[in-house]
Amino acid sequence: MPLSVLHLTDSPVFAGTERHMADLASALAGQGVKVVLAAPSGAAVFEHVPADVMRRHVGRGLRSMVWA
Repeated sequence: MPLSVLHLTDSPVFAGTERHMADLASALAGQGVKVVLAAPSGAAVFEHVPADVMRRHVGRGLRSMVWA
């Protein structure tokens, strides 16, 4: 079974954490790992990952989804 990784942020801006997520997602995808990036709609991090990284836009329910 191939490895799958979910990266999740609730930040709409692109700062240090999002830079790390984008770099890691890009590197993992390049190694054949299925990578999914979840962030608020319109989040800047989506502009910094390659096309082979799946994108999931999440709304206000993000916090309850993470901590539930």
